[in-house]
Amino acid sequence: MNDHFTEALQKMMLSQQPRSHRHRLTRKEHLQIHEKGVAGVRKILAAGRFQLSQTFANRAPHSSKASLANLQRITLSQLTQDTVHYGCVLVCRTVVAPVKYTAVQVVVEDPIVNGPRTPKEDVVVDRLSLYNFVDFTGVREDTSEWLPVGTRLLIKEPYYKVASDGVPMIRCDNPGDVVLVPNEEVDRPLLAGLRWADTLPIVYGPIGNRSGESAEGLKRNGNEQFGRKEYVAAIASYTRALEVEPGSAIVLSNRAQAYLKLEQFQQALDDVEAALKIDDGSVKTRLRYAKALYGSRKYEEASVVLQKLVQLDAKITEINELHLKAQGRIAEQHHGQYKMFDIFQEARTTHPPYLDHADHVGPVRITAIPGKGRGIVTTRDVLEGTLILCSKAYAVVFEDELDANLIKISIDHSDKSMTNTPHIVARIAKRIQKEPWTAKELYELHAGPDIPPMEFVDGEVPQIDIERIKNIVRANNFQPDDAFYPQAPSNDKSSATKSRDDFQSGTGLWILPSLLNHSCVPNAIYIIVGDLLFVRAMQNIPKDNEVCVPYLPCTNTYNERVKKLKARSFRCSCQLCVFERAHPSHARETRQRLLKEHERLRDRIRTGDPAMIPPLTNIIAQLRDTYPPLPTTSLLLSPTTLPPHQLRLGLIHPLISLYHLRASSGDFESAVAILRDVFEMQPRCGDLTVNRVDIAMAIARMCDALGEEMEKRRWMRVSENECEIIYGEGEGKRVWREVFSKDVEMMGSD
Repeated sequence: MNDHFTEALQKMMLSQQPRSHRHRLTRKEHLQIHEKGVAGVRKILAAGRFQLSQTFANRAPHSSKASLANLQRITLSQLTQDTVHYGCVLVCRTVVAPVKYTAVQVVVEDPIVNGPRTPKEDVVVDRLSLYNFVDFTGVREDTSEWLPVGTRLLIKEPYYKVASDGVPMIRCDNPGDVVLVPNEEVDRPLLAGLRWADTLPIVYGPIGNRSGESAEGLKRNGNEQFGRKEYVAAIASYTRALEVEPGSAIVLSNRAQAYLKLEQFQQALDDVEAALKIDDGSVKTRLRYAKALYGSRKYEEASVVLQKLVQLDAKITEINELHLKAQGRIAEQHHGQYKMFDIFQEARTTHPPYLDHADHVGPVRITAIPGKGRGIVTTRDVLEGTLILCSKAYAVVFEDELDANLIKISIDHSDKSMTNTPHIVARIAKRIQKEPWTAKELYELHAGPDIPPMEFVDGEVPQIDIERIKNIVRANNFQPDDAFYPQAPSNDKSSATKSRDDFQSGTGLWILPSLLNHSCVPNAIYIIVGDLLFVRAMQNIPKDNEVCVPYLPCTNTYNERVKKLKARSFRCSCQLCVFERAHPSHARETRQRLLKEHERLRDRIRTGDPAMIPPLTNIIAQLRDTYPPLPTTSLLLSPTTLPPHQLRLGLIHPLISLYHLRASSGDFESAVAILRDVFEMQPRCGDLTVNRVDIAMAIARMCDALGEEMEKRRWMRVSENECEIIYGEGEGKRVWREVFSKDVEMMGSD
C-alpha cells in the first residue's frame, strides 16, 4: 500500500508542473495513451489484481450555474491549464469508446468552422475525464452504452488541468454540466456554422430525413432494442415514433415500460397517464400504470388500480402478486408493520440488498433544536421499543457492489483531505439527474460549517452541486453493516456499532435519519437492513423530547469521542460527556491507559489462561478508582436520566473479559455474579443494546449450569424481552429464537 501511495504522490507532484513544460499532444499520442489505459483495465479485469485508483483535485469541484444561452463557445486549443473557463462552453465530440477507471475517460475533438475540408491531423483533440458520470462502481473496458462514439457534447465552463499521469485533460465533476446532443439534433444554436472532420462514419440529422422510416418501423426498432435490454435506445426510438405519429397509445405504453425498466417512475407515470387518456381499456397499460404508481411509492393509488384489474381477471398472477405487495407496503407505510425477521432474510439473499419496502414516519416531527439546527422530537409519549421511523436510502453503495481489487482514493487539495466517497457522490448525482424534484430535500441537509445553506427559488429546480453533495455525504453518511443482523453471539462485542465517521467500502445517505442528532448515551438506535434504516426507541421518551442516535460507539473513551465529534464541529453535552468532563483530566487519562492495557491483554485472555485473572482484576480495581464513588442512597431521577452506575462504561469490557476467565476456569458462581453486575451497568443504548440480549442469555446458561431452573427461565425471558425492544413485538421473538435456537433446544423455553 505504501509503494502505491508513494507512486500516487509522485504523480501528483508531476501534475503540478507548469503548462510551459509540456507540449500539446497530437491525435496519435492521445489515442495511444487511451489505448494503453484500456489495456490496463483489461489486465485488471483479467487478473483481478490490486490497483490503487487515485484522483487529485486542486480546487473544490466546479458546478456551473450558468445557462447554455449565456455561454460563449471555446475551443480545445483555447483552454488554459489550471483554469475554470467561466462564461464559456466547450463544443466537442467523442472519437473513441470511453473507458471507466476512476472517471469515464474519452478522447474528444473540436468541430470545424464551415469551410474547406481539413485533414484529420489538423483537428485538435484532448482527453476528457467525466467524474460522477455513471453510478456503477469498479472499472470497465468499454462504456459506449452510456457514451457512444461520435456523441456530441456541450461542456459548461470546462476545467482544464494536468492529470496525475502528467497528461493534460478536461475534468468535469458535475454530470449536470455535460449536455449530450442527440445525433438527430442539428439546429441547436451552438452548432450553427460548424461541421465535423471525416474521422467517423456518422451522419447527424433527423432519423426520418435519413431513413424515411415510418412510425411503425420506429416502434418496431424500439421493441427490438427493448428485447435486447437497450432501454435508453428503445426510449429514443419510441420518442421519434411519437414525433412522426403523435398520440399513439401503444407507443406511449411501450415507452413507459422502458422507463419502468430504468426505474424512472415519474416519466413512466406521465406516459401511461397520457396513453390511458387515449385508450383506457388496455389491461397491459393499466398494469404498467399500477407499476409506475407502486415505483413512485403511491401504494394506495396502485392498490386501487390493481383491485379493479383483479376484478377484471383474477387469474393473472402478476396482478395478484403486485396487489398483495401493495397491501403490504400500505401496512408498512401507515402502521409501521414490518416483518423484521423476513426482511433480514430478504437482505441476506438479495445482492446487492436493495429491498422493496415502504417508508414510515411514526410519532415524531422535525423542529429546530437550540444549538443543533434541525432535529427530530416526539409528538406524544413514546414507549421503549416503539418504531420511530423507517427510511429508504436516498442513495447507497454496498460493499459487495465494489471492486475488491480497486482502492479508490480522492485527494482534495482544497482542504488537504483524503476521502473514499466518489461512489456515493456519483450515485447521488445520477439520482438528481433522474429525479431532479428530489434535489431540494437533499440540499436542505447540513453540509458542514463551511457551506452556507442553499437558497431556493420557487419554481426553479436546483442544479447538481458536487461540492455541496460531497460535504453533505461527509456530514450525514451512515455505514451499512450487519451489526444488528440476527446471528449467534460472539465472545467479543466490543465494537458492534461502527462510527459514522469510519468510511469503509460501503456508505449511504438517508434523508430523514440525517436529521437525527447525536448523543453518546442516546434514547434510540438505528438499524440498517439493506437500504432500509429503522429507528426504534430504546427508552421511554416523553412528548416533545428529542430523539437521538449514536454517531460512534458509546464505549469509546471520552478523549476518543471528543476527537471524533470535533471533526464534526460540535461538542457533545449528553449526560455521559458532562459526567466525564467533570472528572479530573488525570483520571480520564488513567482510564484510557488502563483500557489500552486491557486491549493488549485481550489475546491471552481469549485463551482462557487463569494467570490473566490477577492482572485483569487489578486493572478493573484501578478503573473503578477513576470514577467518583456511587451514591449510597437512591436518587430521584427524571425518566430521561441514567442512574450513576450506568455511566461507568469503561468497566464493561474488562468485566466481560473477567467473566470469560471465571467461566473458563469453572467458577460459574463468580462468573454469573459478574454478568449480573454488567447487565445492570449497561444502559440500553448504542452498541450496548445487543450486548444486553447476549449477556442476559449468558446468565441463563450459567444458571442452567448451576441448576438454578427458575433463574435460568427468568433470564431467558429477559433476553427475549430485550430482543423484542430492539426488533419489535413478535418479530423480536422470531429473531431471538433463531439466534439462540441451540440454547432453546438444550435448555427449553416458556
